[in-house]
Amino acid sequence: MPADDGPADWQHIDVEVDPSRDDGLEPGASGRKIDIVQPAQAIIPKKLAAVTVSNVHLGDQDLSFSVDKVGVPVLVKISYFPNWHVSGAEGPYRIAPNLMVVVPTANDVHLTYERSQLDNFAYILTFIGIGLLIFMRFRGDVRHANTHPFGSNTGPTEFLWDDWEPPSEEMLVDPTPPDLLRPDPEDSLEAESSHWEAPPPAVPTADSAPTDDNV
Repeated sequence: MPADDGPADWQHIDVEVDPSRDDGLEPGASGRKIDIVQPAQAIIPKKLAAVTVSNVHLGDQDLSFSVDKVGVPVLVKISYFPNWHVSGAEGPYRIAPNLMVVVPTANDVHLTYERSQLDNFAYILTFIGIGLLIFMRFRGDVRHANTHPFGSNTGPTEFLWDDWEPPSEEMLVDPTPPDLLRPDPEDSLEAESSHWEAPPPAVPTADSAPTDDNV
């Protein structure tokens, strides 16, 4: 089974694409698929000693087992990922198709799936963001000094958006200037006095002639 890496005493070979199983290079093909490779040198098989694996315990993010011999590679049928770390063995090494192999250095082997530095950094940023949200919530809403959006005034005033009410139709309609509806009283008197006429003088009559009683 080809492995991506391993101890220095393992045989290291080169690989090349197998042209007999190439796919996707013909004109009009849907697309090139993954190349299938084959060893460029002959593989020299090496017989391994028999080893007994016992006490296998598979957890959510760990795997532990025991071996009766050290130095013999053990195939772990779990998908490989760089976050896997092992204690009591060398590895884990990625082996085809996407499994793991370890070389025990002790009778008890323990594999754990640990966080990477990038994972820890992402967790720190997440906790900082949550802390800022809690701080901003306890601090309360921010109030900005601003002018009224529907007019101008002599200076800035504190405008609270929560207290704002939509303008009524009377506020939006420009009223007719009052001087066109209600003229100045003095101007009205002057205008009316220009059309006044003095009453004719009173003509004495017999009834209105002065007497001794009203003189």
